[in-house]
Amino acid sequence: MNNKISKTLCVFIVISIIFCIYPTTALAKEQTLLDISKGSINITDTQITQDNIVIEDKLNPNG
Repeated sequence: MNNKISKTLCVFIVISIIFCIYPTTALAKEQTLLDISKGSINITDTQITQDNIVIEDKLNPNG
């Protein structure tokens, strides 16, 4: 029983270290692609709309 707890704890620690080292940019969303041929695009401080339909409700920091 004690050995099983030790193994579980080790696995948890290793996974935690991996997530701490893993760069946050790799987890970030890719760039938002907009196609002007599908209609006019309106970009505000809070959202992107195309023909009055919300494409993105939060601006993508990656562009």
